[in-house]
Amino acid sequence: RRHEPRLYGEGPPAERLRLGRARRPPDHGGRHALARGRSGGGALLRGQLPDRTLPDRAVRAGRDPARIRNGPGRGQHDDPDRNRAIDNFARLCQAARPFGLRPALEFIPYTEIKTLAHAIDMLQAANATNAGLLLDLLHLSRSGGSPEDVAHVPPALIALAHVCDARARIPRTVAELRREAREDRMYPGEGALPIKAFLAALPAETPVALEAPNPRHAHLSFAERARLAY
Repeated sequence: RRHEPRLYGEGPPAERLRLGRARRPPDHGGRHALARGRSGGGALLRGQLPDRTLPDRAVRAGRDPARIRNGPGRGQHDDPDRNRAIDNFARLCQAARPFGLRPALEFIPYTEIKTLAHAIDMLQAANATNAGLLLDLLHLSRSGGSPEDVAHVPPALIALAHVCDARARIPRTVAELRREAREDRMYPGEGALPIKAFLAALPAETPVALEAPNPRHAHLSFAERARLAY
């Protein structure tokens, strides 16, 4: 199925480009809030109460999916205390509910939420009906997962997916994993990740975005990046 690229987001994260897949019906208001296991949103899971103004700020930002972030800009801010992290994520979901936002939890192999199994376990423990899962193909690959694992995830649990390409060689250290994820991703077709199998394993109406930050594209306009990625 052919996907027409559309610009996704604004400002510095210009490397994220919408691929224009059909989106899930807006049973959660058509928006998602990303609670990441790394910079920004990870602070939500570090023993802090969720900032109650975050859902309102996300709605006013007018982004779809809406992105909620909290805490310092870079670095790991995830919580090694599983029970506290689950409690804080559940409270974030509760705070987001009146605004029609769906918090999406993303696993990242160099954080406390390292794998798909860890993320699903946390979602099930939080027991929040408006929570979902963000699947990033790079993180899936680097955490030892595969498209076959995605095919076994309950479809209703998947809120959003990120795709990119990367080298076949898996980085060996945390520092290398972090650098690859933040500044050395590739556009589809430039590497060896199983993009077609990953997309085929997703529910048909999953929103999909390209996330491929790389300094070699910094001089290009949004439209030029979209054409190159497509």
